[in-house]
Amino acid sequence: LYNEDDVGAIINRICSIAKPEIIVIKLGGEGCLIFDGKEKIMAPGFRVNVVDTTGAGDAFDGAFIVGFLEGKPLGEVGVFANAVGALTTTGLGAVAPIPRRREVEDFLERFKP
Repeated sequence: LYNEDDVGAIINRICSIAKPEIIVIKLGGEGCLIFDGKEKIMAPGFRVNVVDTTGAGDAFDGAFIVGFLEGKPLGEVGVFANAVGALTTTGLGAVAPIPRRREVEDFLERFKP
């Protein structure tokens, strides 16, 4: 969206244009940065054996929305979404590798960041 490496500058630029409740910046395998208007929350990513990244961003987005709508703390939502995105990259294709909730919960129990 922006040709910028400094996430702080990206957040400032977005906030100068609009007043979003939440900004989520995906950082690939490094995780994601969440800004709630007051603080920046870094949710760490997961190292997995990547087969195909197709659909990982969309799976992340869906998982983030689910966690947010369930009212979970934003840091926990970010970790959950990162796990879904990471697990999605371990299979081939855009749909088949998307994990079910139980698989994500088991993964998080084994690999808590």
